[in-house]
Amino acid sequence: MKTAATSSIHQQGSTLIEILVSMFILALGLMALIAMQTRTSIGIKEAENQTIIAQATENLAENMMTNPYLDSATAAQPRSYGVYTSDFACEKNANPVRPQGTTAGQVGREALATYHLADFYSTACEVVGVDGDVAVTIKNNAVGSNAATGQTLSVTWKVSGSSDKTFTYDYPLDDNL
Repeated sequence: MKTAATSSIHQQGSTLIEILVSMFILALGLMALIAMQTRTSIGIKEAENQTIIAQATENLAENMMTNPYLDSATAAQPRSYGVYTSDFACEKNANPVRPQGTTAGQVGREALATYHLADFYSTACEVVGVDGDVAVTIKNNAVGSNAATGQTLSVTWKVSGSSDKTFTYDYPLDDNL
């Protein structure tokens, strides 16, 4: 009869194996949350960097449109912004070159372009870091006979320490201003 009495006792509480399984499941869930939070933080930082570069690019484009070169005397020809295209590698403690005479208003076209690029690179290097690269190019997307439109300011950059990610921001230049 002892066997009948012991079989009628109900188990109360959890076993050690049940507790370990539930802790394992909880740990997996927490690790997934931490990974998601890390990816979200990285995405937010990249979005912030893209916004800063976009604003700096738009400022540079506005400055470029105040200092164009006309390719010919006819209005149908596109404006030329060749003095604004360059590649730049950010360096530690690099100060952008500012032309002389900027306070007196006595600056030539090339010096003004250098000044605009210095401001742009100063902002861009704060974003891309010490070992980042920045390239400024002008793309001509003219279609048909309307050669005075279709130029795009294209900025490409690589953030230092990122895993071979290259970002590009294109801003259309309105040559009809």
